[in-house]
Amino acid sequence: MRRALVIGATLAAGLALLATVAFGERIQLGNIIVDVNGGFSPKTLPKHGFAPITLKAGGDVSTADGTLPPAPHQIQIDWDRNGRLDTGGLPRCSAAKIENTTTPGAMQACRSSLVGVGFASGQVAFPDQAPFPASSKVLIFNGTPRGGHPVALLHAYAFVPAPTTFVVPVDITRIHGGRYGFRTSLIAPVIAGGYGVITHFNIKIHRTYKIKGKRQTYVAARCADGRLQARGTVSFVDGSSLTGSIFRTCRGRG
Repeated sequence: MRRALVIGATLAAGLALLATVAFGERIQLGNIIVDVNGGFSPKTLPKHGFAPITLKAGGDVSTADGTLPPAPHQIQIDWDRNGRLDTGGLPRCSAAKIENTTTPGAMQACRSSLVGVGFASGQVAFPDQAPFPASSKVLIFNGTPRGGHPVALLHAYAFVPAPTTFVVPVDITRIHGGRYGFRTSLIAPVIAGGYGVITHFNIKIHRTYKIKGKRQTYVAARCADGRLQARGTVSFVDGSSLTGSIFRTCRGRG
């Protein structure tokens, strides 16, 4: 379940951090239902240059028959080429710095690398036991690049039942051609032996900083053609997968 919280937050981070769109959508595959909502501000953006934005996203994972949904295995989000992620000059946090830390401990170790915060909750349902809830605050840090591409680190500290820290990397890679410009992806670890699932998440992404007196922003966007969109795919441990595309309009200036 501790891992479930992080993976749920990872999905939220992928949607919020990298999609650069506002959400309010229901995606359903058979019995699995994902309701995603949120938004970005400001709504008016330059048509050509990029401007800083703040992203918020949240969601609920459920099933049509009321049972717990299956655990995710792989999460992949393709995001609009009119969104931009910039980590140049932003302090980096290594996984080693925040392993085995509480939430305050992680903040103390990597506060300068923080790019987002969130919350996740879910359920654990072991055989022959009633499901029980769990929750965790989630911190998102700018991580150390690997393979030449940026990485975001998700940190969660949960009590299920003993206090445990989890750190999950999210790889951010470039894709070429078509509507999408970048991809965020992760492989989900096994969650509580396969019995824990995430059912709710929310996240907020915003970070500005200065390099040699010049203002920089972690995430930015432009409104080149009146819309921003994203495409996400989640595969589950039961072999099923869910894919959906979502978009929202924006107002271009200049």
